[in-house]
Amino acid sequence: MHSSESVVHIGGLQVYPDMVEELLIQLGGVKSCWIKKMKPEEGNRLKCWIISDLGTNESALRTRVADWVQANLPPEQRPDHITISFSEPVCGRGIPGNWDITYQKDPSPHRFEPSLDQLRYTRLN
Repeated sequence: MHSSESVVHIGGLQVYPDMVEELLIQLGGVKSCWIKKMKPEEGNRLKCWIISDLGTNESALRTRVADWVQANLPPEQRPDHITISFSEPVCGRGIPGNWDITYQKDPSPHRFEPSLDQLRYTRLN
């Protein structure tokens, strides 16, 4: 478990990021996972950082995670933003920890360009 936040409030409800991490780590292809509450300028939902297993198809993993989240988690526990990477999350200064969400100006609400090498973003409804 990586979250430093033991409980956060989403939509007036208590959410336990560590619990969501534990559930996502059990999915095939997920090597490690971090769940954080978005920074105020990013929104008021959860965000997720997944390190995929070596050799895992990124597109298939993204679809599997998104489908599982929608089918199995209540709205307040669903990450609104998922990053799939091959390394740990870092903040803007390159220090391991909370990461920034960078959106591309794309007409599609579900596609974002990577802001760092080898990152892909997916926004979940």
